[in-house]
Amino acid sequence: MADLSLSIALAAIDNATAPLRRVREAARQMGGGARAATERLGGLERSAEQLTAFRSMRARTRQNTRALAGLDTELTAARERLASVTAETNGSGRAFERATQHVAHLERRQAALRRRTESMRTATDRMGEALREAGVDTNNAGAEARRLADDIARATRRANALARIEARFDRIRRAAWASARTPCKA
Repeated sequence: MADLSLSIALAAIDNATAPLRRVREAARQMGGGARAATERLGGLERSAEQLTAFRSMRARTRQNTRALAGLDTELTAARERLASVTAETNGSGRAFERATQHVAHLERRQAALRRRTESMRTATDRMGEALREAGVDTNNAGAEARRLADDIARATRRANALARIEARFDRIRRAAWASARTPCKA
């Protein structure tokens, strides 16, 4: 008889706490979903930042390449002037000295700009490779930037929705626990 009473009491407790267990399980699953959405959002934001840095670096590399082409033209003209001054002055005088210094200065600038441009190209290549490995098409960077912005907006909306649902579950859980603690009046 005592076993039957105990069995009935345990069944009643189990029935009374079943909604609480379901709420707790749903809250646990929502928490995992919110964490996953937040992690996805973080990954998308990092990809967007990397893409922005890549586009900026690529633009600066192109700018340096154009500057290098202009410097090459200027250096060619300076060398021609030096040859002309050398022929006129037999390699002596202030004009020859100034022309020689100008050519040397341009050659130093050219070498520094070449090193900087090559370093930027290498960095751009590394950044592009990392982005391609992350699934970002660097050949169509503008469209990829828009796609990432759309993905970030969707992930943000999802994370916000999950946070609202999680807050709702917390309120339900607190209400369920409060009602479970309230003694029943028979």
